Amino acid sequence: MSQSQALAIIPIDGALVLDRVVQNGPGMHLNLAFSAGGVYVEAAARKCAELFKSGPVPATKAVESFLEDDDKRLAILDELFVLRGCSTAEHSIPSTGTRNAPKPSKAVLNLKKMCGNVLKYARSSELSETQLSAFKGIVMLTTGYIGIRSLFMELLPSKKGTPLWAPSDLARSWRQDSPDEKEYNFFLDYAAYCVTGPDEITVIVESLKPSSLGYFADSLCVSERLSN
Repeated sequence: MSQSQALAIIPIDGALVLDRVVQNGPGMHLNLAFSAGGVYVEAAARKCAELFKSGPVPATKAVESFLEDDDKRLAILDELFVLRGCSTAEHSIPSTGTRNAPKPSKAVLNLKKMCGNVLKYARSSELSETQLSAFKGIVMLTTGYIGIRSLFMELLPSKKGTPLWAPSDLARSWRQDSPDEKEYNFFLDYAAYCVTGPDEITVIVESLKPSSLGYFADSLCVSERLSN
């Protein structure tokens, strides 16, 4: 074989091949997408959330739809009233034996799960815009359905040595290190207060069985009627 017909073997550096694969691989593409186009990725994620009915707004609407029927709503709120009474008695009266506290119905357990779907979007790990929608949902639900705040209280993480959350503690756990925004701060404090620190009107209303209050012709909730 002549020298001109001989095949030249060119040595290839394995490290260069590996580096080229890493640079041109799918991981690099994802890194570029999230670093250079984070805004667009975030927008796409929100659109997907709307498509699959996730997020604080659909979660809040799910609770409202679940309690839309008058008879069903009163039955559930009456049950919450009974469960709150048993819980209060267990914490205030020394127990002389085993108490048979009633177990929550399937409807109450479903409602609690739905409230948890709203509450999870209030965490500080969420976007501030998502949190704000969650705060508004919490305010609307706790003021519109008297007694439902007890479910939100049960869903809060337990605190060592302190049985109850103070409004300021809950607001602090939700707050982000974000620019000072009046609307965000207002609904942050309002939602924390609605869950953990009810006013005198709410305390009075929660001491009454919901079915004893009957139905109202307009759309105002009980607390709004009493405050007007």
